Amino acid sequence: MKTQKLVSFLILFLPSLLGAQSFAVYFEYGRIIQADGSNGDYGGPINGFYGIVPSGTLFEFTDPLGPFPDDPGLVQLQSVSWNPLVDGASAGISYMTPNLELGALININVGEKVVILFTDAVTPAALGLGNQICVMESAPFLSTFDNRYIGHVDLQILLGIGGAETVQLIFNGFPPIPDTDGDGLDDEEETNYGTDPNDPDTDGDGLNDFDELFLYETNPLLADSDGDGIDDRTELGLNRFNLIVGSFTWGQAKVDAEANDGHLATFTSQGEWDIAMESIGAGALDSISGAWIGANDIDTEGNWTWVTGEPFTFELWALGQPDDFNNSDVAEVSGGFGASIGEWFDTGLTVTREAYIIESAVLTDPTLSDSDDDGLDDGVEIALGTDPNDADTDDDGLADGDEQTKSLTNPLLADSDNNGTADSDEDFDGDGLTTGVEVNTYGTDPRLKDTDGDQIGDGDEVNLLLTDPTLQDSDDDGTLDGLEDFDGDGLTNLDELSTHLTDPTLADTDGDFLTDGQEINQTLTNPLLEDSDENGTNDNLEDLDGDNLSNFDELNLYRTNPALADTDGDSLADDFEVSYNDSLFYVIEGALTYSQAEADANIRGGRVASFLDGSEYTDFVLQLRQVVSGNFWISLTDSVTEGSWIWGDGTALNYNRWYSGQPDGGMFESNVVILSDTASWADSNSEFVADGYIFEFVGLNPNESDTDGDGLEDAEELNTHSTDPLGWDSDQDGLSDGDEVNIHGSDPLLIDTDEDGLDDYTEVVVYASNPNSQDSDGDGFLDKFEVESGFDPTSDTSVPGAFAEIYPAVEFTFNAVLGVTYQIEKSTDLNTWTVLEAGIPGNGSSISRFYQSRTGDKQFYRAGPEE
Repeated sequence: MKTQKLVSFLILFLPSLLGAQSFAVYFEYGRIIQADGSNGDYGGPINGFYGIVPSGTLFEFTDPLGPFPDDPGLVQLQSVSWNPLVDGASAGISYMTPNLELGALININVGEKVVILFTDAVTPAALGLGNQICVMESAPFLSTFDNRYIGHVDLQILLGIGGAETVQLIFNGFPPIPDTDGDGLDDEEETNYGTDPNDPDTDGDGLNDFDELFLYETNPLLADSDGDGIDDRTELGLNRFNLIVGSFTWGQAKVDAEANDGHLATFTSQGEWDIAMESIGAGALDSISGAWIGANDIDTEGNWTWVTGEPFTFELWALGQPDDFNNSDVAEVSGGFGASIGEWFDTGLTVTREAYIIESAVLTDPTLSDSDDDGLDDGVEIALGTDPNDADTDDDGLADGDEQTKSLTNPLLADSDNNGTADSDEDFDGDGLTTGVEVNTYGTDPRLKDTDGDQIGDGDEVNLLLTDPTLQDSDDDGTLDGLEDFDGDGLTNLDELSTHLTDPTLADTDGDFLTDGQEINQTLTNPLLEDSDENGTNDNLEDLDGDNLSNFDELNLYRTNPALADTDGDSLADDFEVSYNDSLFYVIEGALTYSQAEADANIRGGRVASFLDGSEYTDFVLQLRQVVSGNFWISLTDSVTEGSWIWGDGTALNYNRWYSGQPDGGMFESNVVILSDTASWADSNSEFVADGYIFEFVGLNPNESDTDGDGLEDAEELNTHSTDPLGWDSDQDGLSDGDEVNIHGSDPLLIDTDEDGLDDYTEVVVYASNPNSQDSDGDGFLDKFEVESGFDPTSDTSVPGAFAEIYPAVEFTFNAVLGVTYQIEKSTDLNTWTVLEAGIPGNGSSISRFYQSRTGDKQFYRAGPEE
């Protein structure tokens, strides 16, 4: 609010009767700077004191207008000692305000002078000094100042010891700033606000600039401050009353007013009445006898009500009114023909008057384009006939704006199509969500079944999938909601909802223990019926392929195809393969905890391995013959009873392969891993991440034609070679059955196929000799003899020769090729040879003979094939 400006003051100072003391007075005046930087009002005296000030008193300058709440003065907690000065003397002191933006440095000279400084509190000058506006020195002081500047006026009046005159200070105040257009804003303020100082209503909206700024808080530069198509005056209701001239009874006036989108005027306060009189114009009632208004007591005599139902809390009855003369039940405003112009009288229903006052505008907020926040600007609502102050004009649960732009219904009718269902309860797009729920709760399009275009209806997203119907990919994982498989049954949400009509949040819609995907894609049964063919047997117990395995067992236990009796095509029926009673062990590598290993083994149709006796474990270690590094889970555990170790099938441990110091009984170490480098065991916490596990498959694998992976199909092993389909090396010679049959041609059931004394593995891997021939290189010497003699069994040029050793009797030894007949001859001169023995059969090895020797004789022996 604006305050009264200080006009003048007069202070009279009397001389001191005590020469050693002096009088002092200090006043401040200021003009407040608004928070937005604009000028505020002038204030009167802010602070002042006077009196006899003893010598040595600390004098503190104060400034209640300082910017800091705890700052009592122009200079916080700074003071000067107040000592008398000799005549004509003066002293200067300077104080700096804490905030240069709101104050200035003030220089005060103390002595027999009056010093007044006007300083600019906004723009500091060089060296931190406030911009000095003017300095006045006189006694007495009588002056004015340039009103273009703002700041503080500081007056310091001191009388020295010799002061004997009366000092009179007259201050005529700040000269008034003109208000040329008389709108309540002075010209300087209009300049600051940007309004026209020569026009009280700059924007021409019928409101003066001062009222727009301080009363209505509208924009004095814009006729329509909020830009909603309705000028500020109309929104404030200052144009809502009009005088309609014509001959009307009260009832006729009421009907006519309502036909013109209004009603007979009502008044609930003096302010509203004043607005009405201003609106219809001064003197408008002078030329008529009266004008109808909306008051009546038709229903109950003496109980006056307004036609709008507003409380009847304001009245302007003329003296003695209402008097119910001749059953007067309606009210009029007296015109110029009566003695009480502008006062109310009760009148009869059949009486005619020359006018009525109509109230037609709706009060809205001139600072808000959409007063009721319903999505429609006030101007649009006025044009449509909706209530700009009621977000839901027809009270159907839908905002007027939503009805116009989303549901496309009539915001004036709760049931636009008159079908007995409110607009908000309709489901125009058939998505299972009412219009009210779509618009008010989920923000979906009530006219579009799939708002986000992810191929899933809004209702299904809300009620079933619990996804966001306004986002195609609710979880932002790169897969559209319709293509997700929330229940993990192998069918997309879209397929389940649109094609199969199954529950996309339930893997087994009909509860027959087969997932919807299994029924659709594998068993070809109805995922909506437990017994699709109604034969009395649930779908999970049916045997689609006739292999004596139920659909459930094939899908969930053995992972076989329930539509194929021989899933792996190895000519062995699935039921035969899964019932073949033996175990097969594999190393499954991967970073897994024990529970993860169990889950993986289950998926593969087996289990984490149990080695029920030492020989079985030893066989596994021997047959493994592959290099693995790390720790691998087995099913041994003492989780039931600490220290009592059992296998996963409940069999108690009856042997051990514990590593040194194991098991050590560490906290929560109730499972076991194999240490690959030693094939020994160590206990471990089940949450330990091992390098894999030993997988055990019991029975042939109906999904693999070669269960043991040895290169021979199971049927071939059983029916052709009689080998073990669960053991990759049936004869335990170190060569897989498949390699023996398909590569080496050796017998997978014999360790030494050619019976030459060298096992097949040694011949193939160590010497590269032929496991099917005792003499691989055909040089006449057995492979084993050549190996033991240090010769190459695969080279026919690497053969042993004959040799002799001299004893008292001669031992003659030669190597004899198998199948050749040899003779031994003797000579004393190497010229003449005598046959000692003939017809000696070669044995593929060495042949020795002993002959008596005589001292001094020369004896030569030779052996060779008979001629």
